[in-house]
Amino acid sequence: MSDLTALSIRDLTDGYKKGSFSPVEVTEAYLKRIDNYNEKLNAFVLVNKDGAMKQARTAESLYSSGAATPSLLGIPLGHKDLYSTEGIRTTAGSKVLENHIPQADATSVAKLADSGAINIGKLNTHEYAYGPTNEHSLFGSCLNPWDTRYFSGGSSGGSGSAVAASLCLGATGSDTGGSIR
Repeated sequence: MSDLTALSIRDLTDGYKKGSFSPVEVTEAYLKRIDNYNEKLNAFVLVNKDGAMKQARTAESLYSSGAATPSLLGIPLGHKDLYSTEGIRTTAGSKVLENHIPQADATSVAKLADSGAINIGKLNTHEYAYGPTNEHSLFGSCLNPWDTRYFSGGSSGGSGSAVAASLCLGATGSDTGGSIR
């Protein structure tokens, strides 16, 4: 079997349907990769390990049942720490929101969850997404996985760094002034 974190969304959903591997195995592979690389990159500011594994087990049982499945069922995604996530700390990279726990998901997070995506964690962002470098965050700078002498850029730097380093298959981001361009 190839590295599960190197497969595309289509490869994963095809593999899940064929039983070649499971959402639990894939989520575990991503969590292991985060454990191995995030300390150096600082892309994730919160890893939703227990929640992600619970979602992965639910996805696995849905695939096993043969029922119709949502389009992103079992796909591990990260969310920029600007997007509210119900019951999971959301800080916008600011000390002002250091202990903020939203009571509802942002619309984009809710729609991805409804499509079956797994929330693997929250990603670093420039404070309030207001800056081009991702250097000014409650959690410190996020680094470029290709050359850690450089920051990751943009307020969505955690998202870009995490996807580029295969710490998650995809991520939410936003573009106030060019951060994801």
